[in-house]
Amino acid sequence: DTKGAGKITIQQPKEGYFEFQLPDSREGWVESLKLMIEAYFFGKQVPKYDFSLIRAAGAPIRGFGGIASGPEPLKEMLEDVEGILKSQVGQKITSLDIVDIMNLIGRCVVAGNVRRSAEIALGDPTDYNFVTCKQDQEKLYSHRWASNNSIFAVKGLDYSFIANQIAVNGEPGIFWLENARAYSRMKDSPDFKDKKAAGVNPCITGDTLIAVADGRNAVSIKQLAEEGNDIPVYCKDDKGLTIIRMMRNPRITSNNEDIYQVKLDDDSIIKCTGNHKFLLKNMKQKEARELRDGDSLMITPKWQTTWAEIMGEEKKKRSIYWMLNDGKKNTFEHSFIYGQFNKCKIPSGYVIHHKDKVSLNNSIDNLELMLKDDHDSLHDISGDKNPMRRWWRTATEVEKRNYRRKMSEALSGEKNPRYSGFTDDEIYNEMLNLINETELPLSFTRWKKHATKIGMPFISPRWGESQSPIGLIRKGNIECGFDWYDNHVIRREYNRFIKLLKKTDLELLFEDGIIYTYKSCEGCGGRFKVKYARREQSYCSHLCVLQANLEKAQNAHKAKAKKIRDEKRIKLFDLLIKEIAANKIIPTKSEFIEILRNNDIKDFRTIGMPDSYSQVLDNISEIYGIFKINSKKITQNKQYAKEIAILLIENGLTYNHKVISVKRIGYDVVYNGTVDEFHNFGIIINEKETKSGRPRMEIAFTVNCGEQTLESFELCCLAETFPSRHDSYEEFQETLKYAYLYAKSVTLVNTHWQETNAVMLKNRRMGISQTGIIEAFVKHGRRKILEWCDKGYNYLQDLDEQYSGWLCIPRSIKITTVKPSGTVSLLPGVPPGIHYPHSEYYIRRIRLSMNSDLIEPIKNAGYKIETDSYSPNTVVAEFPVHEKYFERSKNDVSIWEQAENAAAYQHYWSDNQVSITITFTQDEADQIKHVLECYEDKLKSVSFLPIKKHGYKQAPYEEITREKYEELTRNTKPLYLDETKDRAIGEKFCDSDSCELPADYFNK
Repeated sequence: DTKGAGKITIQQPKEGYFEFQLPDSREGWVESLKLMIEAYFFGKQVPKYDFSLIRAAGAPIRGFGGIASGPEPLKEMLEDVEGILKSQVGQKITSLDIVDIMNLIGRCVVAGNVRRSAEIALGDPTDYNFVTCKQDQEKLYSHRWASNNSIFAVKGLDYSFIANQIAVNGEPGIFWLENARAYSRMKDSPDFKDKKAAGVNPCITGDTLIAVADGRNAVSIKQLAEEGNDIPVYCKDDKGLTIIRMMRNPRITSNNEDIYQVKLDDDSIIKCTGNHKFLLKNMKQKEARELRDGDSLMITPKWQTTWAEIMGEEKKKRSIYWMLNDGKKNTFEHSFIYGQFNKCKIPSGYVIHHKDKVSLNNSIDNLELMLKDDHDSLHDISGDKNPMRRWWRTATEVEKRNYRRKMSEALSGEKNPRYSGFTDDEIYNEMLNLINETELPLSFTRWKKHATKIGMPFISPRWGESQSPIGLIRKGNIECGFDWYDNHVIRREYNRFIKLLKKTDLELLFEDGIIYTYKSCEGCGGRFKVKYARREQSYCSHLCVLQANLEKAQNAHKAKAKKIRDEKRIKLFDLLIKEIAANKIIPTKSEFIEILRNNDIKDFRTIGMPDSYSQVLDNISEIYGIFKINSKKITQNKQYAKEIAILLIENGLTYNHKVISVKRIGYDVVYNGTVDEFHNFGIIINEKETKSGRPRMEIAFTVNCGEQTLESFELCCLAETFPSRHDSYEEFQETLKYAYLYAKSVTLVNTHWQETNAVMLKNRRMGISQTGIIEAFVKHGRRKILEWCDKGYNYLQDLDEQYSGWLCIPRSIKITTVKPSGTVSLLPGVPPGIHYPHSEYYIRRIRLSMNSDLIEPIKNAGYKIETDSYSPNTVVAEFPVHEKYFERSKNDVSIWEQAENAAAYQHYWSDNQVSITITFTQDEADQIKHVLECYEDKLKSVSFLPIKKHGYKQAPYEEITREKYEELTRNTKPLYLDETKDRAIGEKFCDSDSCELPADYFNK
C-alpha cells in the first residue's frame, strides 16, 4: 500500500561505494534492491554491483523451474529505481514513487522467468495522483501495467469522482478494509478475525523514559537504542509484583508512524502508537486507542527518603536512599536490585554496601553484600570523617579548579607513571599498560586518543609507508591474550565482542566473524544459539512457540475459576485503595461491605477470604510499610481513620493516573525493546516531590512489541476446486476434503522468512477457491450451487476444528475465497473464477519467454506463435477455445447481475475476499457510482473494466466465429510437454479474464 507516502525523506547517499557481488539466487536479487533503497533511505553508500555470478539468459533453473533471463532485467530495474530515488533527494517519498518502484520490481520479475507478476497497489481515495496514475500512457506502457490499483474505501464515501475515473480505464478498484477486518462471510455476524489487517508494531516515541535498574533511574528509549546495549528494566510479573528483567536490543522499529497521546488525570502524557498496550490496575491489557476515560493504569512509585523519615524519629544515619513499592511492600531499591540480580534474599545479619559510598548509586556493580558489623566498622573510618571529603563539600569553585590544576601539574610529563618516552619499546610498553588496564583489545582509534592525551606519537615515518602503529597494536593484543584478525571488519566486531563480555549477562560466542549468544528457550527450556543481534528471540523454534501457546491455553482453561476469584480479590483491594485515596479516610467495615456489594462482591468469603476486615487492613499496612491498623479504632475514631489514610498515601498508596483523553497527534520515529520472560517494562510518567521535598517518580507499565507480528508478512495457501466438473454435492464435498487437507498441510511447512513463519503459524490462513462458477450455474442452477457453497463452507469449518485439534495447532483464521484463477482455469477448460466467458468461441493467448523450451512443442502441435508487440524478450502463443457450457458472454450480462453474483459468493462461501472484475458497457458507466453505493456493505473488494475495442495487439482473449475455430483446430496435434521445464508468463494489462485499457481508450 501507499500509506508510507510522506513518511520518509529521501536522503543523499554517503560518498563512495562498496562492492556487492550478487549471489545467483532470488535472495541475492532481493538483497541488491534492499541495499539500493537503504542507501537513499538512511544515507548509506550506494553499492557497486558485480553481476558475474548471475547465470546467462536461457540457462535452466533447476531449483524451482523455468529458464534464466540473465542479469539485464535486474540491471535495468536497479538503474530505474535509483533514478526515481535520485530525483527525489531532499523530498518526502510520494505514493507514485512507491507504486513505480513496486511496478519496476514486477516488470523485473516478469522478465525473470518465475511465476509472473500479480501486484495490487492500495492507495487513498483522495490521492489524485495515485487514482489517475494509469492515465500517463508512457509510464503505463513502461511499467505501471504491472499492478492493479485499488483504493481504501469507507462505507458512505462519495463515489462520484472514483466512478468517473473507473469509466476511463477501469481503475481504481475498491477495497473496503472495514468489511475485510470485521467479517468472515458477510452472512455471519462480525468476528473481527482480521482486525490486525494492515496493522503496525506497537511502539513508543524516543523521548519516553524507561525505568532502568542500572542506577540511572530513567533513560530515554532513544538513548538506549543509540547505546545499543541490553539493559535491566523494571517490569511486572503475572501476579502484579515488580521484578527486574533484561530488555534486549532497544532499537528503532519505524521511521514514521501514527502517534497517539494518552493524557492522565495528573497531566502526565504518554506518546505511543495506537496499538501499544498498557497494563491496567486490574492486570488487564488495553491498546492506547482503546483506552477510555476512567481507565486506571498500573502504577509503581519510587522515591528518595532517609532512615529518619522512614522510622519517624531522629537517626544518626541520614544517608538518602531510593525506595520503591514492589507490589507487596515498600523496600530499599539497592536491596531489591541486589536480590533480583543474584536471585536471592538478603540473609539476616547482612546489608548491601555501596562501594563508592554514594547511597543513591544503585548500579549492580556498585552493590556488595556485607556483614552488618563489617559495614558499620567501614563507615566509622570513612565517609564524612575523611577530611578531604569535608573540605571538598565546603570548597569554592576557584579552590576546586586550583586543586585540579596543581594535581595535573604534579603528574605531568615524566612525573606521570604512564609517561614512557618515544621509542618503539616504550610506546609498546604503554600499549601493553593500556590493554591490561582496560582489559580490552587495543584499536588504532583508542590508541590515537590515548597517545594524544599523554603526548606520545600515534603515527610515525618509522612505522612504514602507512605510518600506522598497527604492527605494534597487533603484537600487543596477541601478547595480552586477545585474538587478531587482519580483516578490519571482523577485527572491529571482535573488539565489540570483548566489550560485550564485560557488559552483558548473556553467554557469548565469537564464530566466523559473528557474535552469537546462548539463550534458554521459554518453551522447552533447552539452550539454543542465536545471533547477538537477534538476542530478543525467546523461543528456539516455531514448534516451541506453538507448544507454549498450547500450554497457555490449557493453563488458562484450568485456572479459569481461580482467575475469577483472584480478579475479584484484586478488585476488593483496588476498591479499598480507591476509597482511601479519594476521601483520605479509612472506611469502616460496614461502609466497605456496602462498597463491595455495589460492585458485585457480596462479602469477603465469596472470593475465598475469611470474613475479617482486620486481615484486609493488615495486608494494606504490610504493603505500604506502616504499623498494624486497629480496625475497631477505625469505627470508633474518625480522626484516627484520617491519620492512617494520610500515612498510607505518604508511603505510596495512590489511585490516580486515570486516563482522561486519547488523541492522535501526528507522526514520529518509534522505538521498541524486547523484555525477557514477562514482556513488559516500566516507563517514567512523571517526577514529583515527597512531603519532605525529595524526588518521587511514578512508573506505568506497558507491554513490549516483540510478541505481535505484522500481518503484512502473511501468505495464503490457495487450493482450487471446479464445481462444474462434479455431478453431485457428495462428489464436490469429497473434493473439498482433499483441497482442505492439502492447504492445511502447506501451513505446516516453514518458509525461509522468519517473520512470515511467525504470522502463518498463528493464523494458518487458507484460501480454498472455486473457479468455473458461471459454468456451474449453467450446469446445476444458481440456487443449487449457492446451497453447495453454504453446506461446503460449514463442512470445511468442521474439518478444520477436527484436524486442528488432532494436530494441536490453531484453527485457520480464514478458509475460503474466490481468486481470479486465470491460468489454473485453463487446465480443465472453464471460465476463470466468478467471471462470465469471453464468448462461445475465442482465441486464448499465452505469453512465454523467448528462451522457453515450451515454444518448440507448441509449434510442433500446430499452434501459432509470434513475437510479443510490447516486450522484445517474449513471444505469444495462440490457442483456440470452445466453451462447452456456454449460455451468455460477459457482453450479455449487466453490471448489477455480476455484482449480485459476487455478493452471493461473499455471503455464502468466501470468508476471505471474492475477486471479481465487473465488465460494463459505455451505456452502463453512469451506474458505477450507484453499484458501489448499493454493494458497499455486501462486498469486500471489487474492480471494473469497460467493454469496448481496446486497441491492444495480442490481447489475452479475442472472440472468433465457429468457422474460424474449426479452421484453427483442423491441423492441431496433441501437445506433449513432459520434457519441458518452463512456464507461462502472466498477462500485461490484465486481471483474470479481462484487459485494462490505456489512457486514450475513449479516443480510439
